[in-house]
Amino acid sequence: MKYITNQEAKLLQSVVTLGKFDGVHVGHRKLIEYAMAQKEKGLQSVVFSFLFQGNNLLIKDGTDMIYTEKEKYRVLGEMGVDVFWSYPFDKNCMQMEAEEFVEKVLVGKVGAKEIVVGNDFHFGRQRKGDVALLKKLADQFGYTVTSLDKVNYEGEPVSSTRIRGLIKNGDMETVNQLLGKPYHITETVVHGRQIGRTLGIPTINMVPQTGKLLPPNGVYASTTMIDGKAYAGITNIGVKPTVGSDSVIAETHIFDLNRDLYDQELTVSLYKFQRKEQKFGSVEELKQTMEQDCRASREYFSKELFSRETFS
Repeated sequence: MKYITNQEAKLLQSVVTLGKFDGVHVGHRKLIEYAMAQKEKGLQSVVFSFLFQGNNLLIKDGTDMIYTEKEKYRVLGEMGVDVFWSYPFDKNCMQMEAEEFVEKVLVGKVGAKEIVVGNDFHFGRQRKGDVALLKKLADQFGYTVTSLDKVNYEGEPVSSTRIRGLIKNGDMETVNQLLGKPYHITETVVHGRQIGRTLGIPTINMVPQTGKLLPPNGVYASTTMIDGKAYAGITNIGVKPTVGSDSVIAETHIFDLNRDLYDQELTVSLYKFQRKEQKFGSVEELKQTMEQDCRASREYFSKELFSRETFS
């Protein structure tokens, strides 16, 4: 997959779908998969999003992102997208009128021959651009427009906002249904204090990127992808109050695996919240509880997952 992070690139003969794509949830996947199906017409599939940097005016009230830029890139690559264009969002972009965005960016730079968006898509200065405007300009600029309805789950539209609320509540099973794949953290394994190893329960430590939306501190049934294989385990999100940590860490014990994973970039996926993070009176009490956590996670993964699908 080609990855573009500037405003100067130029493409030809593209089918493009646009949006923030935070989480690349099932609604986003519907748009992307439709766009990818148009490659039979000789068009390259482009996912066009915005690169948010620093104090971006679009990110209000400290809203954290479900996926980091790196995680979004990986998910789109796995889907088979030809081009991921993460367009830097600056003051000029923010002030660009919708008509100018269509002419100079979508047509002039992306080379759009077909545009695929959701029915509620808005763009341009003050979000004045919409599907009606895209269709109005279609003949003038030589492209076609396809707008798709939102995906519903249990009677409500799937949205990044809805998913963020579920993550904050720790409802990872529903989160994963709406994302279309497990919520995950992709980071490099860093050195810790190796206390888990002294307990006979070795762990790997990852420091989530600033701006990554995390579920409540606690223990989760998890898997870790290593060399293309998923290993079950447990992950504690938090500050490790019993032994202490300077920042929030994702600490994972991987079942049936004991090898040096330092400095490797790994993906840990969270499946089910098991309990809140807590401070124990002793390291031995911590060990006993971790052993209970492991048993609960093994039991969870022994059952069939994601048997319920009620998308429409």
